Amino acid sequence: MSTDLARRNEILYRIARELNTLPLDVDAVLKAALRLGAEAAGVQHGCIATFMSDGALEDAYLLGADQQVRVEREMWEALYRQGVIGYALSRQRAVVIRNLTTDPRWALPEGSPLLETGSALGLPLPTGMGFDGTLMLLHPEVDYFDESMVDLLEEAAALITNTLARALELEAAFAREDEIAHQNEETGQLLEERLRLEQLRRDLTAMTYHDLRGPLQNIYNSLSALERLSNSSDRVLRAEFLRLATQSTRQITRMVKGLLDIERLEEGDTPLDRKRVALALLINDAADMVSSTVIDAEQELRLEVDPALPHVHVDPDMIMRVIINLIENAAKHTPAGGIIQLRAEVADGAAHIYVTDTGPGIPQEVIGQIFD
Repeated sequence: MSTDLARRNEILYRIARELNTLPLDVDAVLKAALRLGAEAAGVQHGCIATFMSDGALEDAYLLGADQQVRVEREMWEALYRQGVIGYALSRQRAVVIRNLTTDPRWALPEGSPLLETGSALGLPLPTGMGFDGTLMLLHPEVDYFDESMVDLLEEAAALITNTLARALELEAAFAREDEIAHQNEETGQLLEERLRLEQLRRDLTAMTYHDLRGPLQNIYNSLSALERLSNSSDRVLRAEFLRLATQSTRQITRMVKGLLDIERLEEGDTPLDRKRVALALLINDAADMVSSTVIDAEQELRLEVDPALPHVHVDPDMIMRVIINLIENAAKHTPAGGIIQLRAEVADGAAHIYVTDTGPGIPQEVIGQIFD
């Protein structure tokens, strides 16, 4: 069979035009390549298979089959290892099998959907991207593919290879884009975590400042009183001021120690130091800590503690901090002459602690934002 020059150019033009109108999708290019190659050769049988650089089968299509063929893996591997596919890829040129019956390069496993008699043409599609293919065209006649047809189909294969390479480049670009998007997502998560930790630092700083004000004020007031009483013979009063100053100093020491646990806080490991403590004693100590603050504000702190309060297994510093913060907040928003009540009782099998005051209360519109 021969093809004149005009017919040859017409075929190549049609192939190039259709390939250029295809979406740059690898599967679409492979299916179109198989169909266009078969039309150019005037055959009804053919297949196209692609392999990774290690010889692993990637895709395989049969002419006329709507679905991708993967079940005949044994056939494709045989043709790659010792058949026409491997021969064409290794030599990077067209391979003609003039008689399928007698050529050892067409040793197909039993049940193969490909022709067992006639002739075949194998055309390599080397993309140079670790992904190569072979287009195989078959005809039931022996010695069907003459020299002019092979030349035509080699040029067609070059057009197909170029389009396939561009489709692979686009696929790789999408893969890189997905990878970058994933990296950006991870970066965004890291940034979000850093912002969270920074907010934690700010909150911790504000909380520490708030907590330190009370004991520092106690120390200052006690030392000022001791200075005024330096010549006084009232040993009981001086001892009380020393006790309050010492107690407040210990509280500050515990707070500073707590600051050293910030690294554990950032790792999400809250450093609770649980101990078995008498809850009544803990409440009384908290009241002592803020007594001078309440007195300076010209307020009255009333304490009602149920003697039946149990021992509890808690972090005493954390619980004391909560109680002190509640009392200090109450003192801050209660006018002079007001009353702050610290009450603790056992009810329904649990200990309940209440701080109430005679201040104006929290505006209704901001109650829902208290713990934000």
